[in-house]
Amino acid sequence: MLDLSPCVPSLLCCIFVCVIYEVQASSNGLVVQTMYGSVRGKHVESPPRHQRIAAFLGIPFASPPVGELRFAAPQPPLSWEPDVRQTTEFGNSCVQIDDEVFGNFRGSQMWNAPNLKSEDCLYLNIWTPRIPTSTRSQPLAVMVWIYGGSFYSGTTALALYDGRYLAAQGGVVVVSINYRLGPLGFLAPLAGTPGNAGLLDQQLALKWVRDNIRAFGGNPDNVTLMGESAGAASIGLHTVAPSSRGLFNRVIFQSGNQMTPWSTISLPTSLNRTRILAANLRCPNPRTSSELDVLTCLRSHSAVDVFSNSWITQEIFDFPFVPVHGTSFLPEHPHEVTRKGEQADVDVMAGHNTNEGSYFTLYTVPGFNISSQSILSKKEYIDGIALSGIKTNELGRSGAAFMYADWENPDNVLQYRDGVNEIVGDFHVVCPTVLLTKRHSRTFSNNNVYLYHLSYRLSNNPWPAWMGVMHGYEIELMFGTPWFGTSQFTSGYNDVDRSVSRRMVHYWTNFAKFGNPNGLRSANELDLRSTDWPRFDDVRQRYLEIGIDDDVMGPFPNSFRCAFWERYLPSLKLASSDMDEVETKWKIEFNRWTESMDLWDRSFKAYSKDGKQSSCPN
Repeated sequence: MLDLSPCVPSLLCCIFVCVIYEVQASSNGLVVQTMYGSVRGKHVESPPRHQRIAAFLGIPFASPPVGELRFAAPQPPLSWEPDVRQTTEFGNSCVQIDDEVFGNFRGSQMWNAPNLKSEDCLYLNIWTPRIPTSTRSQPLAVMVWIYGGSFYSGTTALALYDGRYLAAQGGVVVVSINYRLGPLGFLAPLAGTPGNAGLLDQQLALKWVRDNIRAFGGNPDNVTLMGESAGAASIGLHTVAPSSRGLFNRVIFQSGNQMTPWSTISLPTSLNRTRILAANLRCPNPRTSSELDVLTCLRSHSAVDVFSNSWITQEIFDFPFVPVHGTSFLPEHPHEVTRKGEQADVDVMAGHNTNEGSYFTLYTVPGFNISSQSILSKKEYIDGIALSGIKTNELGRSGAAFMYADWENPDNVLQYRDGVNEIVGDFHVVCPTVLLTKRHSRTFSNNNVYLYHLSYRLSNNPWPAWMGVMHGYEIELMFGTPWFGTSQFTSGYNDVDRSVSRRMVHYWTNFAKFGNPNGLRSANELDLRSTDWPRFDDVRQRYLEIGIDDDVMGPFPNSFRCAFWERYLPSLKLASSDMDEVETKWKIEFNRWTESMDLWDRSFKAYSKDGKQSSCPN
């Protein structure tokens, strides 16, 4: 055996010197040099071992998009040298409107921006467990978070987006980025503005990460994008956008991707919505005036006024200002790019929650509320389907109503409530998620593709129990919030929450580091009791059910439902496209009348037969 005893004193001295160096660096305020100037961060602690993490909050990655830069492509920030910029507090949130539908209810308030909202909002944040002390330091995997919020709301300043636990437990660098929202981020291209400004914000932030993250201990050649809902859809759009290629290596889609029907709208639709917005603000009509006149008028109004006049749609998941295809950033429809297998060749983790639809039906469909079981009548069921954003005709809506009725238990009083929720969840989130994983695994058979389904509901979830495992409620678990949350919106977790959270952090950070959520399976990881998560393929369709205890499942159980949305409904719509709504409605009603007459006839015959059998004896 090699005797290392003579080396021990020098080794200990080396370790001591390194520790002293880092302590001295921290006493100087964690100053790091970027391309645009030096930034000073702060230390934060992460449980359970009180590990110290360096946090740099509110770093500008672009110039403020104000004045002539409103609606324009983002521009790099100006240098602030020789000053050292203080980056110890979150930057402004982008302009948005708070959710006040349920007053001070914690479930809705937790998603509202907690700090100043401003057009000057293009900032990013970094949590890193290691500031490199030399160029020989081994760089860490980087995870970039893109928030959701219907392309209409969201901010990195939310308490549940704190990256300290991910960074500490996973040994990764965590980055979160702001981007412009609503019409300020997704107005149609006008007078030389490119459209998709919010996506261009994200792209510029990713370029900033590529050029600067090594100074924070990160590896620019190992970048994973992760996002939820509109954030996940944004990531999917970067996988099909030609100009975003090479800025990332892996993606994590949480309840969204480019295959969702709401991820983009066409250029004509976007232009029409821009015309409506202009009319609401009494700006010149784009049809009769120059685009420059319209743009000048839109820039003359306050950002809040522009936002306040922008909600011009009514159906679920039909957000008014979202990314636009048929533009320089997205030349083709994302669905077509993915169908052809021309999306970025990256590793993929994707998944959904059990009750993806309940959050949206609560806000849109009459009969849903947070103070009751939200039991719907049959009429409310039919009316709810009409508001569900499934983009079909009367015949298609009737088919959906039939498909999601509880035929095994027709007297089930909850079937209409659950049916609307499942229609919304399946059409808008669940089935597009499974479709994306199938297509990606088929196109890139050598890539790692993993699918999950979260069935665990947090113990402190403030929403009614009937809403289940809702859209967005995996975020606290994968950020590790149950381990460190102390705010009014991130507290009250129990030990089971922390156990599930620990496993999810383990999966997410391993995927970022290795392209495999199982990691290297070293001995010190076995105590996590995590399940061996198999790769997804189109044949066996194995996925991980994340619950109190994780289980490998397969094949996907809702394939019949998804086939209805992906195959049957488009064919039905096409076959009935020659019929107008009046004719369609008449045929549906006639069919219902025929069924009723048939039921009456069979009932009468049965009654007559029973009557004869029960006639009085002689």
